Amino acid sequence: MKSIWAKFGILAVLVGLLYFPVIPPMVIQWWKDPNYSHGFLIPLVSLFLVW
Repeated sequence: MKSIWAKFGILAVLVGLLYFPVIPPMVIQWWKDPNYSHGFLIPLVSLFLVW
């Protein structure tokens, strides 16, 4: 069972590293443009739905 969680953790870290260059410009866009200010809620709502 531990190996499944370890593999999942490694996969999550790798996916996070792949998306890392995209996140700062996206957050800047959310902060500056009122049309995209709801973007801050998307990760929270997604985590709630996964839960």
